[in-house]
Amino acid sequence: MRAFFTVRNSLLAICSLATVLLLWLTVNFWLAAYGQREDAKRLLDSLATGDLLISADDHLARERGLVYAALNGPAPADRATLKTIDGERRQADAAFEATVTRLQTGPTDQSRRAAVDTAFEHFAVLQALRQESARALAKPLAERDPEIIEQWFAVSSEMVTTLQELMIATRFRAQTTVRRIEALIDLRQAIAVMSGYALRERGFLAGLIAGERPLTQEDLVRLSVFRGHLEQAWNQVSAYRGEAAAIADIAAQIDQVREEYFDTFESIRAPILAAGRAGRPYPVSLGEWFAQSNAAIAPLLDLDRLAGARAKRMVEARAAQGLRGLVYDSTMLVLILGIAVISTRIVFNWIVRPLEDITKAMSALAADREGITVPSTERHGEIGAMARAVQVFKDRIEAKAREVRDTNAKLQRLNRELEGRVELRTQELAAARDEAVRSSQAKSQFLANMSHELRTPMNAIIGFTGLVMRRCKDLIPGRQYSNLEKIRVSADHLLALINDVLDLSKIEAGQMEIRMTQAPVETLVEHCARALETAVQEKGLRLETHVEPDLPVLYTDQDKLRQILINLLSNAVKFTHEGKVSVAVARRGEAMVFTVTDSGIGIPPEARELIFEEFRQVDDSSTREYGGTGLGLSISRHLARLMGGDLSVESEPGQGSTFKVALPLSQAERAETAPALPRPVAQAAEGERVVLAIDDDPNAIDILQENLAEAGYRVAGATDGDEGLRLAREIKPIAIFLDIVMPRKDGWQTLRALKADPATREIPVIVLSIIDQKELGYRLGAADYLLKPIDREAIIATLARQSPIKGRLLIADDDPMVVDVVCQLLEGEGFEIDTACNGREALEAIEKRSPALILLDLLMPEMDGFSVMEQLARDPHARDIPIIVLTAKSLSRAEEEKLRARARAVITKQGFERDELLLEVRGALARYDSRAEAR
Repeated sequence: MRAFFTVRNSLLAICSLATVLLLWLTVNFWLAAYGQREDAKRLLDSLATGDLLISADDHLARERGLVYAALNGPAPADRATLKTIDGERRQADAAFEATVTRLQTGPTDQSRRAAVDTAFEHFAVLQALRQESARALAKPLAERDPEIIEQWFAVSSEMVTTLQELMIATRFRAQTTVRRIEALIDLRQAIAVMSGYALRERGFLAGLIAGERPLTQEDLVRLSVFRGHLEQAWNQVSAYRGEAAAIADIAAQIDQVREEYFDTFESIRAPILAAGRAGRPYPVSLGEWFAQSNAAIAPLLDLDRLAGARAKRMVEARAAQGLRGLVYDSTMLVLILGIAVISTRIVFNWIVRPLEDITKAMSALAADREGITVPSTERHGEIGAMARAVQVFKDRIEAKAREVRDTNAKLQRLNRELEGRVELRTQELAAARDEAVRSSQAKSQFLANMSHELRTPMNAIIGFTGLVMRRCKDLIPGRQYSNLEKIRVSADHLLALINDVLDLSKIEAGQMEIRMTQAPVETLVEHCARALETAVQEKGLRLETHVEPDLPVLYTDQDKLRQILINLLSNAVKFTHEGKVSVAVARRGEAMVFTVTDSGIGIPPEARELIFEEFRQVDDSSTREYGGTGLGLSISRHLARLMGGDLSVESEPGQGSTFKVALPLSQAERAETAPALPRPVAQAAEGERVVLAIDDDPNAIDILQENLAEAGYRVAGATDGDEGLRLAREIKPIAIFLDIVMPRKDGWQTLRALKADPATREIPVIVLSIIDQKELGYRLGAADYLLKPIDREAIIATLARQSPIKGRLLIADDDPMVVDVVCQLLEGEGFEIDTACNGREALEAIEKRSPALILLDLLMPEMDGFSVMEQLARDPHARDIPIIVLTAKSLSRAEEEKLRARARAVITKQGFERDELLLEVRGALARYDSRAEAR
């Protein structure tokens, strides 16, 4: 029995393989028959296209000969000739258009498209020449343009050649055809070329006969060329006779054409050539020549038709054969598919399905599914053995599964107990975290509130101390003045400590905001160095700066970078007893590196990272030599990292320290382009405070613009004296800043010209130069004389003297000491000052008497500063009054955005610097006066 099943399975396998092989062979035969039929269809299409092209070529050659002969005739062409020409032309055009239509609608490739495009181009040229030749045919020979005859012969010959090339390009090369059909198609192409050259020679001789002109050497050369091409074409035609696949009757017809065409054509051609060489009249008329030559060429055209008809019959036979093969192979394919389906069904039922059932059972066992039935355990043979093996495997898996279920039950109990403990611990940690967050928030709020409360009295101390020192310097003893200086220094130190604590609380609370602006590096470094000049001089140190040339303008938070550099320089000066402190800036790859180096005490290795922790210093003993809170370096590193960079240190004890601040340049390239020189408008707007700067250095004009813009002035620039004179007449500035050293026309010549011109003589001129010749400047009419480098405060003060700004001010602050300090700072400046102790009183004062400027505190009882600004914004009479905010409050970004829309400036109450306050007040009043005058 087992042998029976083994033999049966082997027979099924052999039958299946035989079926597949037979199916593959049948499909290949079917594809071959299909390809043969498709090739036959394409060949028929190619033969039809060739017939059309041969017809177009023949009629065009006849038209060409008729027109050429008529153009060479002495008289205008008669009606019969024109009618014959028109008939040949119509038939040639119809055949050409039918060919193009067939090629455009059928399958094509790049070479065929190129050949069709070339034929179209030549056909368009021929059409244009046809019109010119038609007009020439209506005239006698004496009035015709000789170039028309040559053009017609050349262009029409080129068109005939193009049609022959198109015939070759459009021929279809079949994959399954026989050599006999290909030889016939090659023969037709050679016959077409040969007949084309025969018709060319006939047309040329017709032109000689019609023009009754003798043969020239050039004509003989042209006839020789025609004869040579004709012989080459004939060689291709006669080559067919040597083909193994040649057809006997067509080969015999070729020999007959040789005798009939060449002998006949040579017999009628020789007398014409002899008469032409001798200059005698031609022995035949034009009509006789056309009749004789047509009779000579007829056998060649008959051969073409015979070859075309025979090729067509052979292709049609191949198509019929291919169709029969398709029918036969399709029938066989259906039968074999039927056999394959039956065989597959038998194999599936006896072999595949049992194997599938066993495979499903094994997959179910692998997936640990229960209730699995193993099929075919009673069968004989290999399949039955496999089923029984799967059954054994199933029994073992089920036993193992029972053990696993018992173990999983125990683990689930343990897991539930563990989850309960984890959940309890998680709740305890969450409660601790919430408590820590509340503590951190309370600490941050406490520090913010306390810093504000401490800043207010400290600002008053610093403000009043500064007032006393400024006004009583010569009235009190030197010792007392020294005490005031110590009070001011201590107050500044205490205020800086409060600011550090507030910065630290902001950083820890994640509320420190970075404001990216363009920061000119060299100017920033010089400013930081000047801030430390006094401390450096007191300790007898040297302070050096090194800025690498051609650095880009850094795009970063300018204030935070200044704070970092001043912290580092202050530490360097503090821990250095002799030698020097230096600050350098250089570009390193994609970063800009600020390096602060000192020759001080250095830092031991174990303390290099501790110094960046809060409230930690190098000297942490109970008898420290150096003061400080240990916050500066910690805050500096936090700020550097907030700006995308970092702060690092390199140091050795006793050899000094090097701190490096590296900031990324990824955004710095935006600011590399220097700001364009401000170009003035043709005329200043009404009420606008315009200042003219005449300096050959554009950077000096830029610096003046930056320094005066916030003070309410607009700076127009001119880089030479002539341009400055023109602008002074056009824009009528309130003052002119004039440099002395300039090319072409220097400052003295420009000053004389300004004072000599009635339109500009009343404008105050302020000389701003590196040359100290004040006496000469005043004699020539300068209103003031300042020396470079440019000092912002001196420039603004000079402008204020030339065009003083007055007005009524309102100070609104709930702290009377702040009000008192501000009033004393503004004394002697010509301002009328009103005061209010809260927001409501401020609104009442504004309603009684509108001020020109409001100095407003934010934190006030009853109504705060934000509410006051909202009320003023709704009042059409007060909405344009400029506001300067005075506050000790740390502003969030949202509060700053809110103030930016309404306030002219925000001044922090940190000592009330008089110059800064006066600058903002004058700038705001200048803008307000300009708008008021414009209205």
